[in-house]
Amino acid sequence: MRNRDILVGFCLVFLLASCGVYKRMPEEQMLYAGAEVEIQAKDAEKKEVARLKEEMDLALRPEPNAFLFGYPYKVGFHYLFANPKKEDGIKAKMQKRLGEKPVSISMNGLEQNRSSLLNYLDTEGYFRSKVEADLSEEKRKQHAHYKVDLAPRYTYSKIEINGDRASSNLGTQLLDDFGVAGEKVSLKVQDPYRFNDLLQSRRDINLALRNKGYYYFRPTYVKIEADSTVGNQGVDLFLDPVESLPSESQKQYLINDIIVHTSRAAKSTGVDSSNNGMDLFRGIILDDSSNFYKARIFEDAVGFRPGNFYSVSQDEVTNQRLIGLNNFQSVENRFEILPMLDSTLMDVHYYLLPKKRMSVRSELNALNRSSGFAGGQLSLIWRNNNLFKGAEILDISANFATEVQVGGKKSGSQYNNNYRISAEANLTFPRFVSPIFKVDPEISRILPKTSLTLGFNSIIKKGLYTLNSSFFSWGYIWRKGVKHEHVLTPFSVSLVKAKNISEEFVNEIFFDPRLLYILENQLITGGSYKYTFTPEAKGRNRIRFEGNLELVGNLAGLVDKLRNNPEKDGSVFGEIYKQYTRVDGDFRWYRQVTTNNQWANRIFLGLGIPYGNSNSLPYTRQYYSGGNSSIRAFRARGIGPGSYQRTGMVSEQFLGQFTGDIKIEMNTEWRYKLNDFLGTAFFVDAGNVWMYKDDLIYDETAVFSKDFYKELAVGAGVGLRFDFSYFILRLDLAFPLRRPDRPLGERWVIDEISWKNKESRILNIAIGMPF
Repeated sequence: MRNRDILVGFCLVFLLASCGVYKRMPEEQMLYAGAEVEIQAKDAEKKEVARLKEEMDLALRPEPNAFLFGYPYKVGFHYLFANPKKEDGIKAKMQKRLGEKPVSISMNGLEQNRSSLLNYLDTEGYFRSKVEADLSEEKRKQHAHYKVDLAPRYTYSKIEINGDRASSNLGTQLLDDFGVAGEKVSLKVQDPYRFNDLLQSRRDINLALRNKGYYYFRPTYVKIEADSTVGNQGVDLFLDPVESLPSESQKQYLINDIIVHTSRAAKSTGVDSSNNGMDLFRGIILDDSSNFYKARIFEDAVGFRPGNFYSVSQDEVTNQRLIGLNNFQSVENRFEILPMLDSTLMDVHYYLLPKKRMSVRSELNALNRSSGFAGGQLSLIWRNNNLFKGAEILDISANFATEVQVGGKKSGSQYNNNYRISAEANLTFPRFVSPIFKVDPEISRILPKTSLTLGFNSIIKKGLYTLNSSFFSWGYIWRKGVKHEHVLTPFSVSLVKAKNISEEFVNEIFFDPRLLYILENQLITGGSYKYTFTPEAKGRNRIRFEGNLELVGNLAGLVDKLRNNPEKDGSVFGEIYKQYTRVDGDFRWYRQVTTNNQWANRIFLGLGIPYGNSNSLPYTRQYYSGGNSSIRAFRARGIGPGSYQRTGMVSEQFLGQFTGDIKIEMNTEWRYKLNDFLGTAFFVDAGNVWMYKDDLIYDETAVFSKDFYKELAVGAGVGLRFDFSYFILRLDLAFPLRRPDRPLGERWVIDEISWKNKESRILNIAIGMPF
């Protein structure tokens, strides 16, 4: 089906769903089209007023009917698929996913919203504010209007924690610890009053006490009293433990034994290796009748130690570590107080259900490349869990892919298909296998990992050549909290060699010497570091950053110098080695504007600097631009480098050598969720790649210069997202707006957009979001 047919069909369905909506509705039925909140404030800052308006908009009920260009399209779909014959039929599912029932609001609902807004303003410290509400009806649509007279905000004039107000029947130790915990709350005098901040302070005090052994303490045991009658918009705040605390909640509990059970039988039969005698603080006890695991792995994973106070944070860390081992289907725990009079000792039981020791899975994928190739890929992955009884994981995979030239084949060429054969083995240890790198078990939430990878890859371009590569890497992965992830690969080596070079390809080299670049044997040795920062969302904003640094060739260069090679050919053991530095960063920012509207943005900057005996980065480490997760108005590797103009030679037609050492890319996308199943997007993409210094592979137009901004490709388009719960199917129709390979002054091509011009539109079909 052509792109035009898809669009026309969608428009017809939309018109059918929209027309006649009001005729199908009951005569007295109105459609609620939304509400407007107007805030009048004298002293509040504009930013604060905007925040309040945004929050109050979200508090209003019910959700209004959705309108598009003035049409209640979801209500239209509701009637279009009305009266389904079967509750689980296609018509019923379409009505549920695409449609919505007519929504209206009554005067009672209007008053409930007015009360909700007043309550919200009270929780934000705007006491004695006023809210007026009215409802207008026109052309069978309802619009609500709320006028807010915002009063001055109250602030804390005094904050007293665990003062004379605490009951004398509580233990001295608890009162002292409560006071210490209270000192860590974030509330300060002159801060604005917010009820949510009070609740957070209660949770903070509870967490601090539970981390000091108060196992039975709860947030509701923190009493909050706020006096707003002191005058001058001030609030006196008092935080104390409640007077009638249960006796067990006043005790600090110590960890006695930690028992780890590695079978289902221990939980179902009650076999729990409990200590029934007076032999206390035995440490970590492994209940493993099958002798599957070494005790060391649980000494690393379990954060508790005998004789230490119970800590809810260590409990959460331990569970995360055990789950992170990827060796167990489920992880459960139980705390038991020792059966002694007035005991404050507890045993900890962990019940772990191991996964299958060995497993095999297969994957079959279809491939369709913009270069005219189509085919498939078969993958087999064999996994061995707990290889050396220390929760190690060994993955061995084999892949076979074939691609057939279905379009763009050069006349008279024997080159018509590709084959790819690869095998890889990856061994992961749940610890640092190194005498240098260590991890503090008290603060690491996820156990660090050591990863060893060995692999081989062969690309067979029938009729041209075969490119074989072997590689090995040794790396470390660790996290600090939930925000920071580090991946350090201190050593990696790969060797790329060409063989089975055809006579036809040799003849092509005479016409295009750049093809020698493909056949060059390459030795790539070096190390890399990747850092990922994923903080918690702040309000409606969410960000993510990923940075990479790669240093290649230093060790090989040192060996070359030490061996005092008189030929100075930049080789080690007869192989030419590459030297370069590569650094890039990917920054993403998401703004949840409303419940159904999100603004997503991405900026990618990449820089590769070749040096020594290298004029450019290896092809496998260069950047490219274009494709369904890049600049969607251009095909993959269809942009650049720079303003280079294609010549149609073999290297361009078949080998896809449109890559570069430098990359700049920017994407912005407005996402609107029509319903739980269907969403839309409007996007603009821009970017390009450039060579750092080498103008031999292309020409001087491909090299990065101060006029780089004049060589940015720009595209825009619209998209649909179909959410099938397990995956998202994405359709993006994109249009080139600016082509950098055109002469300067002729690069804007908006006037060329036409349904008759196939080059002016590209339909991208992909799984998952672009960023």
